Amino acid sequence: MVPPKPVHVVLAQLNIRPTTVLVIREGGLLTPDTALKNGDSIIVRTVVSSG
Repeated sequence: MVPPKPVHVVLAQLNIRPTTVLVIREGGLLTPDTALKNGDSIIVRTVVSSG
């Protein structure tokens, strides 16, 4: 069994800076310390700003 990993660890493994994305699970935003379990389905959305 794979132990849960915080969002920030998963993003680091994927070489994604946490300040550049929103991570969503079941319609809710996740914080960097939220644990992800094996089998969780998440959406990683790039943050875009203009001005």
